[in-house]
Amino acid sequence: MSSSTLTPSVNLRPYDSVTRFFHWAMAVGFAWMLFTALVRFFADETPLSDAVWPWHRPVGFTLFLLWWLRAAWAFMHRAQYQALSMAAKWGHRFIYALMLAVPSIALLRQYGSGRAFNYFGIPVMQASDNTIKWMTDLGGLLHGELGWLLFATVLGHVSMVFWHRRDSQTNVLPKMLG
Repeated sequence: MSSSTLTPSVNLRPYDSVTRFFHWAMAVGFAWMLFTALVRFFADETPLSDAVWPWHRPVGFTLFLLWWLRAAWAFMHRAQYQALSMAAKWGHRFIYALMLAVPSIALLRQYGSGRAFNYFGIPVMQASDNTIKWMTDLGGLLHGELGWLLFATVLGHVSMVFWHRRDSQTNVLPKMLG
């Protein structure tokens, strides 16, 4: 067997600027979401929490919107994406699934609560006198837990990027840096 059979060769051509924008914008957004969640967890009802927590929903909704745009862009340009391995392919699919599930469950909970939701002044959900218990229960049960799982998975993703930097044939970071 040749070494190219044993070690996958990565196409080192950088991703296009739109793909890189989506990736890094969402990375910054998820870092913010982690920061706000950690502040809420460790320093709730403090001035810091009062300052950052109101931004959790609008940034989360922005990430939800970016997910749809990013998924559409990736689908339209799927020929340029080449996974390093089956593990990388399924790892990315798992991250994409969590990036969709976490805000979707939050939106379900928001709707079930009967509270209004405005996205930077744009009404997304109107207030209602009705609450839907199963929606709020599901959101309370899964949103936070899946959010922590998403952050752990992203940490694994970042760890694998640095793991693969040790080999020029599997170093994928230059593709995302441009």
